[in-house]
Amino acid sequence: MKLLFVLGSRGEWGYIRPLIQEAKNSGHNVEIWCANMSVLSRFGKLSEVIKQEGYPVVGEFYTAVDGDDNLALAKSFGLVSLSASDWLMNHNYDWIIVSGDRVEQLAFVVVASLSNKAICHIQAGERSGNIDGKNRHAIARYVHLHMAANAEAAERLIRSGEDSNRVKITGAPQIDDMVNQKLPNLFELRERKVVTSDKFILSVFHGVTEDLQASKEGIDTLANALAKINIPVVWIGSNNDTLGGFIEKKIITSLRVNDKFYANLNRLDYLALLANCEFIIGNSSSGILEAPTFKKPAVNLGRRQADRFRGTNVIDCEFNEVDILAAISKALSETFKKICSQSLNPYGIGDSSKKILNILESTKINSDFLIKQISY
Repeated sequence: MKLLFVLGSRGEWGYIRPLIQEAKNSGHNVEIWCANMSVLSRFGKLSEVIKQEGYPVVGEFYTAVDGDDNLALAKSFGLVSLSASDWLMNHNYDWIIVSGDRVEQLAFVVVASLSNKAICHIQAGERSGNIDGKNRHAIARYVHLHMAANAEAAERLIRSGEDSNRVKITGAPQIDDMVNQKLPNLFELRERKVVTSDKFILSVFHGVTEDLQASKEGIDTLANALAKINIPVVWIGSNNDTLGGFIEKKIITSLRVNDKFYANLNRLDYLALLANCEFIIGNSSSGILEAPTFKKPAVNLGRRQADRFRGTNVIDCEFNEVDILAAISKALSETFKKICSQSLNPYGIGDSSKKILNILESTKINSDFLIKQISY
């Protein structure tokens, strides 16, 4: 098969890298189409890192409009559409593979659908509390095959009108890397000065597109609360989304002597931080999707991940300093750590890529398959 993977952000690389490797190992022709933050130097120019690791990047497209606001995000959607249209007019694939819920994935899917291409969506059917949820379910209308991480997501797709034959439960492929790859240990992190202490907190915070004022107040409240905790914090910068620049400036001005800030970090180092932290705090999906694999508490703030299916490792909290400090105290308690140590990750056990590839290999693409109808 000839497969095209669409990549826009560092998080999506975690989704697709294990499947790309599985497909390469099985002799399939794999290509990676890069846009948005994956091609920007500010975020580590992930596309170059991917090429250095031996993966086939076939296109690098500058689609991110720098405005730190919603208008920039909307214009970026248009730039992805234009670039994707030109690319698909000149290249043929058996499958277009998209993942998650970001704007660039939705834009590419619309173009691929208009171009009558077979499309597969990784981690379909999940809910979240902001624009990402709308993107994900808009994507569902356009794609031909849905890879759901769990039964709840699969049932939601079917209830929304998707044919049950097109919905497959596979787990989340980013878990595969966590289970199957050797990560840097704490000693290595200390040696390379990635962390300043054996004990640290991991914090990841993103802007919420629909409520900019709440995002501004939220990062203030979080930074003020963490300043009261006598444990170093490792901050990871926001995605290339609304208010990303504002959030970065606030974090940098709040850093204490032993705190760290990374605008970008390679995936293995990030996973090593997650595996060795006391807990993760913020509003990233990582606390819900990935932290359970490492048995780590996750303090989840606000509504960005409000509707995601979650395990017992998650402590939900609003943007109130008193509540945040109480949640941190709970996350650090031996009682809650024990609960986390016994929890299972509802997003998979590390075998998702094999399942997804087997489904793609066994699916017959013809005119009947490409003509898709809502089932209700």
